[in-house]
Amino acid sequence: MQQILRVESKEILEQFLFWVSQFDARECKLVTLEGLPHAGKSTLLSFLPADQFATVELDRFIHRKADPNHTWAESIPIAEARERIQELLRGSKILVVEGPAVWELSKNLFADVPFSKIKRVYIKQMSRTGTYVDWLAGGILLDGHLHRSPYFRSIFQHHSSEPWNEADLIIERLPEDDPE
Repeated sequence: MQQILRVESKEILEQFLFWVSQFDARECKLVTLEGLPHAGKSTLLSFLPADQFATVELDRFIHRKADPNHTWAESIPIAEARERIQELLRGSKILVVEGPAVWELSKNLFADVPFSKIKRVYIKQMSRTGTYVDWLAGGILLDGHLHRSPYFRSIFQHHSSEPWNEADLIIERLPEDDPE
C-alpha cells in the first residue's frame, strides 16, 4: 500500500527511518530512491546510519569522459554498478540505491532480488529551490542554466511518466518556511 508523507526537509530522515523500520530483512532487502535533481536524495543518503544501511549513488558511477549525447541510463556503467550492488546485497544491511531514474535500470541492476523485497521511494520537491522542470521543452533549470542535453531529457522523460505512482512511499518535501 502506497504511503505519502508531507514533511519539511528536517523531518525526512526521521520519517524515512520510521517507515523502513516497519519491514524486516525478509520483507525488504533493497530500497530504490528516485526524484528529480536537487530533490534531496543524496542528502538523505548522507544521513542514513551506516550500521543499518549500505548506500549506492548511481551518479557516482558516471565517468567524467561520458559522452554528453548519452542518456542518463546509458551513462551508467551497468557491469560496474551491478557488481557493487551485488557485493552490498550479500551483507546484512538494507541497501539504498539512489538516482534520478533508478527503476529504469532495475532489470539490469537488481535481477537477483525478488520484486517483493524491493521498496520504491520517490522524493518530490514541493518548493522552489532553484530546480525547475520545463515539461513542454523537455529541459531542466539547474543552478541558473537550462539543460536540454539527452542526459537531462532522459531524466525528464522518466519523470514525465509519473514514476511516483508506482512508489511504495512518496516523500513530499515541503519548504521549511511555508505552513502546510
